[in-house]
Amino acid sequence: MQDKLFNIKKVLAMIVFIAVFSLMGLSTGKPIMVLAYAVFFVLVSFGVIITIRKKQRHFEVSGNTNPMLKKIGGIVLLALALISPLYVFSTSNLLNTGKDVNAVFLFTVFGISVLFLGLMFVAVKLINKINATNLNRALGYVLIIVASIIPGAIVASIDRSTTGIGSTYYIALAVVILAWNGFGLISNQE
Repeated sequence: MQDKLFNIKKVLAMIVFIAVFSLMGLSTGKPIMVLAYAVFFVLVSFGVIITIRKKQRHFEVSGNTNPMLKKIGGIVLLALALISPLYVFSTSNLLNTGKDVNAVFLFTVFGISVLFLGLMFVAVKLINKINATNLNRALGYVLIIVASIIPGAIVASIDRSTTGIGSTYYIALAVVILAWNGFGLISNQE
């Protein structure tokens, strides 16, 4: 019974994951893109599941992968984490900036992304430190809260619409996931 409940939770989590991320298709202004995003995430999830099934046995991570390939993959993921906000904000209509996107705007987005990732990285390190005191952990959680406020606060000064702020948090979530997985591959931490 416990295994069935575990599998049901996994399937429901996957459905919610795909549904939430497919809503990013609404940012394009074309409702059909929700379906396109859903298909994309279903295919990616299926590919990840197949890869994990081949590489793992009984939930044990196999260590027979090439370390250089992992580092290259990690660098690519970190680069995507830093470049994706630039790409999204320069090519989509997520933010109503009222002006053309210029180099200063893109540099600002890049700087905010670096600041956001830096704060999140320091926060997680403070929380997960082996001999961390309660003060360090509390400081780590405060840094996570501050880092989480930054994207919304900055976007609210440009575009107060729920689409602009919500889309910014979708992008921030994607950036954190890409960056953390990239860092995990580079530092060989699963």
